[in-house]
Amino acid sequence: MAIPVANTITNKKRMRDRHRQVKPLSSVCLISAGGNGQILTATDFPYQVRKKYYYCIKTQAWQDWSRQVLRVPARFISLSDGCAFRPRWTHGQRGRFMRGMERSGSKMSPGLHDAGHSSTRPSGSAMDRCAYKLQTRGLYKTYGRTLALDRIDMHVAAGEFVTLLGPSGSGKSTLLQLICGLTPPAGGRLFIDGRDQTWAPPAERDIGVVFQNYALFPHLSVGENVAFPLRIRRVDRAAMVRRAEAALEMVGLHGYAARMPAQLSGGQQQRVALARCLVYRPSLILMDESFSALDRNLRLVMQDEVRRIHRETGTTFIFVTHDQEEAMTMSDRICLMNEGRVVQFDTPRALYATPRTVFAARFIGASTIMHGVVRADGTLQTPMGPIPLPRHCTAPAGTEGAMVLRPENLILHTGDTSGLRGNVEDVTFSGPDQRVVFRLENDERVVLRAPADMPLHAGQQAGVRWEPGAGHFIACP
Repeated sequence: MAIPVANTITNKKRMRDRHRQVKPLSSVCLISAGGNGQILTATDFPYQVRKKYYYCIKTQAWQDWSRQVLRVPARFISLSDGCAFRPRWTHGQRGRFMRGMERSGSKMSPGLHDAGHSSTRPSGSAMDRCAYKLQTRGLYKTYGRTLALDRIDMHVAAGEFVTLLGPSGSGKSTLLQLICGLTPPAGGRLFIDGRDQTWAPPAERDIGVVFQNYALFPHLSVGENVAFPLRIRRVDRAAMVRRAEAALEMVGLHGYAARMPAQLSGGQQQRVALARCLVYRPSLILMDESFSALDRNLRLVMQDEVRRIHRETGTTFIFVTHDQEEAMTMSDRICLMNEGRVVQFDTPRALYATPRTVFAARFIGASTIMHGVVRADGTLQTPMGPIPLPRHCTAPAGTEGAMVLRPENLILHTGDTSGLRGNVEDVTFSGPDQRVVFRLENDERVVLRAPADMPLHAGQQAGVRWEPGAGHFIACP
């Protein structure tokens, strides 16, 4: 029996209209926290597609769009009538979605957000985001079942020098790769100059990167290496040569344009890589342990050079290192990380003087840490006996915590028996003073400094004391 032509056309039209209204699974997800839309109806499991259950959601208008019917995996989120949401398209639907946005005049930026892992924090106003050069909200990254970054919230002001500091495996380089777009995040948001750049490709982020291994082209001269970013941007040749020479002069390599990378030392190659990053004037520069392969003296020279360039250009720098001394000397603020989390984000002085955790106290500088419980008389009960608490300590009695003493707070004496007694374990001469490792009677290890002319030797009995009120108290949860 033949099917009437009119019915065939009607069925095709229905299928076409249904395809326009119901977005496929790969094209849209929902964020249930905040947003600019509202769910009118949410029907549980209306149908199956490829043996997977879905919600059928009807929404009211958002931006300049009319009502939409969206299809979302039911296992991702629990939805209810009236729930606020924000629809976000994946890259597979980016072209069609952007064309629709341009026609409607909307500025909503598309991107993929997994509703099961999205942050419940409000996104904040555009004015708040524009106040920072870089801002992350709940940014995280997983590799299989391994959590490499756990909900990173940070903000960097324009012109600031921020260092990501932490031990190996703390997530510093992973965070840097997420910022520059080389690695996609598993969730969260990333803003650059107030614009959502979470899923933007690296070429659209206006970021320069100085890699650890320099990444110079061996078959190109120094001038050609520096001018390469301008060449791919189709800059006029005369302007390209002029800007390349200016960048080389800024890093102290004037007259080196004709040389090949193999003819340069390690420090000179590092300067070429920095000049190549500066030549196209990015607003944000990322440096991933760029000085780790240099010797100590050359590293100090490069630190001074980078600080000078930062002052002269006013560019925002994000520097990655595991060297605490390098971080303390170069940074406006330090983001201390451990096991994929931000431990403390503060100035170098605050990190050293008032660490918030025992890990921060141990990692930043040498320290002596004594655990105990606060007593009602204003002392800390430790295994070595009661010791005075630091000044301005307001912890109530019964609080468990740790007393942090820096080497400059401790005084080593050999003539009397006051203070904490023990034996000298090791003495290291360092020029103006001596680094002394002292073992207390309860087997606690203390690191301090003594005058260079003070006669000390391993095994010598001595005592340690400190000025009343010195040190810092950390309340332990």
